[in-house]
Amino acid sequence: MKIRSIELTNFRKFVGTVRVENIGDNVSVLVGRNELGKSTLLEAINGVIFEKAKSAAGHVKAFRHFVNGTVPEVKLAFDIDGKGWIIHKRFAGQAGKATLTCSDHRIFEDDAAEAELQRLLGFTGSRGGGEPGIWGTLWVQQGQSFGDAALNEQAQRTMQGCLEAQVGLVTGGTRGQKIPKAVREALEALRSSKGPRGKFKEAVDQLADNKQQAADLDAKRQSVFQLMEDLTRNKRELKQTADEWDDTAHRLELEGERAKRTAAATRAAEIGSARDAAKLARERATHARKSVDDRAKAVSELEPLESQLSELDAESARALAAKADAQSSVDTGEKKLSDLRSETSQNAERTRKLERTRSIVSLNAEISQHQLTLDKAATLESEARKLSELIGAIAATDDAVTRIEESVTELSAADAAMNAVATTVSFAIHEGAQHGVLVDGKALNAPTTSLPILGKTTIAIEKVGAITVEPQIKNRAGLVARRDAANDEMKAALDAAGVKDLASARTAAAQRKEHLRRSNDIKKEMANLAPGNGSKKLAAGLDVLRGHLGELRGRLTLEMRKYELAELPGEDELTSDIANNHAEGARFAAEIKTAEAELAGPQDALIQADKKLRSVRERLAGLNGTIETKRADLEAGRASVSDEQLSKSAEPLEREAAATDEQVAEKERSQGESLEAIDARIKRLEGAATNHQRSVATLGNEVTTLGNLGCCGR
Repeated sequence: MKIRSIELTNFRKFVGTVRVENIGDNVSVLVGRNELGKSTLLEAINGVIFEKAKSAAGHVKAFRHFVNGTVPEVKLAFDIDGKGWIIHKRFAGQAGKATLTCSDHRIFEDDAAEAELQRLLGFTGSRGGGEPGIWGTLWVQQGQSFGDAALNEQAQRTMQGCLEAQVGLVTGGTRGQKIPKAVREALEALRSSKGPRGKFKEAVDQLADNKQQAADLDAKRQSVFQLMEDLTRNKRELKQTADEWDDTAHRLELEGERAKRTAAATRAAEIGSARDAAKLARERATHARKSVDDRAKAVSELEPLESQLSELDAESARALAAKADAQSSVDTGEKKLSDLRSETSQNAERTRKLERTRSIVSLNAEISQHQLTLDKAATLESEARKLSELIGAIAATDDAVTRIEESVTELSAADAAMNAVATTVSFAIHEGAQHGVLVDGKALNAPTTSLPILGKTTIAIEKVGAITVEPQIKNRAGLVARRDAANDEMKAALDAAGVKDLASARTAAAQRKEHLRRSNDIKKEMANLAPGNGSKKLAAGLDVLRGHLGELRGRLTLEMRKYELAELPGEDELTSDIANNHAEGARFAAEIKTAEAELAGPQDALIQADKKLRSVRERLAGLNGTIETKRADLEAGRASVSDEQLSKSAEPLEREAAATDEQVAEKERSQGESLEAIDARIKRLEGAATNHQRSVATLGNEVTTLGNLGCCGR
């Protein structure tokens, strides 16, 4: 058995359909992280082989999806004994479905599928499911690789037979050893590492050729059967078409319809001529009656038009007088408004001059501010110079203090090392008697004390004698040298820093740091004094500020000379003048607004009066033109035909039109069937004949073609 593919749908953790395809003959390995579904995939293969689709066992129900509980399906494709098989199971309890399909088109369903699968794989399923027989030793599930295999009787017999065969092969002696050799030689003659060879290859190739020939013949057989079926159907349809068609009856029916059409066309032509004559008579009668009505209408319209003309003349005179009154009021208002606007212009000029003066005052204030900044910068520069001198006078830098601290630490370490190996001599002498005890010629500082002794030391006691102490210390010279070197380094460091001790060095260093901090603060403060101004395109820096200050002073001088200012007014005085001027401007604006509002009435009255006058004159001109046109048309018509003659000529034409309409109606009532209906039947009959001929020709061609193909196929 060789598995080729596996497909799972809604099986345990898998949602939807998951496929593993194209499984080859060699070893296949499933690789993936934990909880990806590798064991679930193997469980699905186990279930589709050994569990029944209709099983209601708990472990089969567990195949359903963990969350939504949907019905699971598994489809397994495998090869066995040279044939391909597909087992498809839907695990739904009693509604479950099993289908087993073979590559030779055999299909087994439900119990038959389960039985055939057991026969193929050589096992008998148990009621509780699981791997029966020898499969229990070959199928190892997750977490069960170290357990004992539970073998039934059949599995035990199979295992015993295999063991007996192996033991017999091993203990069979020379003859037993020749059997495997002969088998290997026979197999090598039939198959190499590259595939079949010899007679086995010939048989395999011949089998492939035979299969291809069988497939080709089967396809050809199906084609011939289809051709024979099509030929029979076309012959039957051809006969049915021929039997159902009556050519003589169809021809007679078509000729009758064509004769009817000829008669109907003649009647239609007569009716068309009658309609044209009736239409012409109606048009003459309508024209005559319209001429009579137009003559009467023209006469009746002239009298009210002449009355309207008199009224419009009076209305035109009134509109002209109203326009003259409105024009006088507008002229008075415009004179007052013009005077106010002139005063407003003068006020605006004063406002511009005051605003310019305020700009000059602001310029002077900016100059004063910049001068204060430069004065402050000079003070800071002086302080910075003094701080630089103070910083230079202090040699105790952080590095110097670190050097002193390191030398003091080293000296303390050297002393500690010497004290650790020195001989300690303790003195306890009566008060006042310590001056009589000399250590290397020096008196004791206190009556009770202890001294570390590294070298040969003499203790002299007045009126008593002397005691010599000579400790035996290893590497005493090195310890002394270390202490001396540390002491020299400390003195050199103190001299370099210009201080007496470590505390003085730290104090000096702290003072130096404070001077440096203040010096840096001064630098930052000076940098902030002239940060530049992007809106005025002024770069940062005091030098730039000094140059800018010179430009501002020059511009101030120019502006004061331009506006003839001997001195600048005070801020309060200037603000008061500007406020007063603005108030006066606001007053002028209010008066202008009031004057404009007062002028709006007369202007609107003038516009309305002018509009009304133009309207009256336009109506008067139009009415005059209308009256003159109507009079001319009426006089021209009467010169050609009088009113009485025009009325008498219309009546006989109307009687003639009515008689003609009656004749047309009589012809239409006796017309009969229309040409359109007859043409539709003729077209339908002609189409039926064409379709019959086309169908007979098509079916005949297909019968001939299929007959020829059938002969060629045989």
